[in-house]
Amino acid sequence: MGVFFAIIAIFAGCKKDMSEYLKHEDLYGYATNSTVYDNQPKVFSQNITFNAGFTFATYSGITPYFERGDVVLTYYLYEKLGGEQFWVALPFKEDYYDINWFAEFSDNNGLMYINAEKSDGSSPFNSSHTRGFKFVLIRSKIIYTNPNVDFTDYEEVSKAFNLVDKQEEIF
Repeated sequence: MGVFFAIIAIFAGCKKDMSEYLKHEDLYGYATNSTVYDNQPKVFSQNITFNAGFTFATYSGITPYFERGDVVLTYYLYEKLGGEQFWVALPFKEDYYDINWFAEFSDNNGLMYINAEKSDGSSPFNSSHTRGFKFVLIRSKIIYTNPNVDFTDYEEVSKAFNLVDKQEEIF
């Protein structure tokens, strides 16, 4: 019986520390089902082109990573000044151009619809038009465990979750 306990003690004390092999930042940009990835927000920066006369455009780059219950925060590149980019959360009304911007996503697969409409519901674009967007995929449990984060502020979300944006500048 004493030998049995000695063997259990040896195996119980032989837990290998894998932290030197798997680093948190190594998981950015990779789709995995690991626990670490499941808790990590992911940024998608994308130029979206709206066709003439259309009030919406789609983006499917999130769908391989999306799981039911996840949330997608959407930010619009409002302007660039002095080499800096300034982002606003959707929904957003761009008064100067009379454009209402809002986003929708499928709760089944994360397919994004970006909508741009004038006040009367018509398309604001007479020709093809491209705008910059950031989509932040957040696991639903992260929102509940971070109640003090202002999710309408891209810079605060980026800082709170150490977001890595692979594409430095868009548009």
